Amino acid sequence: MILPSRVDFSSPTSAATLTPAATADIAVVRIADPKNAPVGPVPARCGHLDILIGAGKILQWDGKPLERAAEAIAPVQGLIDNHPYLGMWVDESDFVRQELLPGGRYDEARGDRRSAYRGAYWIQGERIIYLDDLGFWAFGEFKDGQLHHAGYRFSRR
Repeated sequence: MILPSRVDFSSPTSAATLTPAATADIAVVRIADPKNAPVGPVPARCGHLDILIGAGKILQWDGKPLERAAEAIAPVQGLIDNHPYLGMWVDESDFVRQELLPGGRYDEARGDRRSAYRGAYWIQGERIIYLDDLGFWAFGEFKDGQLHHAGYRFSRR
């Protein structure tokens, strides 16, 4: 579950930081409890905070402070040139086309707008993490031959 990690309730027009053009402050928490997990509110359960991003920068990864988990988010090096997920991924309507390039970069086209989004990506198993050049983060999953990302299902082309 992805949640805003900071919400400002000080005025009626205040909002969480998950809004366009805002620098992301988000927390990714695991909903499913591992066996023998403590009971109670999610923050009280140890090991449930997977990722914490503050002001667009990773602060925790896999529940650990970044300095202890930096190797977990380093762009895939070496193998990226031969990774099976490299190449063009296209949504069902052929509107969004996302190319996973060698070296940990992606280029996304939307309609006739080439390079609508560009940035870095990391692959961990079946999960993909994106950091757009504009500073926002996104996540996806490779499942049953498709890339599931932001409500889209992409297929290889």
